[in-house]
Amino acid sequence: MARLRIPRIGLDDVVLEGISKEKLAVAPGHYPRMPLPGDGGHAVLSAHRDSFFKRVGRLAGGDRISVLRPDGREILYEVARSYIVHKSNRTVIVPREEEVLTLVTCYPFVYAGAAPYRYIVEALPAAPISRPD
Repeated sequence: MARLRIPRIGLDDVVLEGISKEKLAVAPGHYPRMPLPGDGGHAVLSAHRDSFFKRVGRLAGGDRISVLRPDGREILYEVARSYIVHKSNRTVIVPREEEVLTLVTCYPFVYAGAAPYRYIVEALPAAPISRPD
């Protein structure tokens, strides 16, 4: 579906469509029925806290997130904020008009069993970095 790159935390992985247990065991997943990154609206990606998203807690405002789509387009985002919600809080997975990328993982990062919370990272579209010719 896409390739997710977050240089600050060394993440560079393929993203699969769907968030089933089987898919999240091998890659981050895109929430079904949500827009794809770069299509406008609210794109949501999820991964396990002890694998692909184990370092998302290290992200800070302004950190870059890149999503490379199969059509070759690179969509750039900047981290705007991070926060924690109870696992029953579904308001982080709702349609929004503005372009936003949300990363979701279980929290606390070090926890045995089903975690009671979710760690949320919201990122907004970023201007491309200009490179000298």
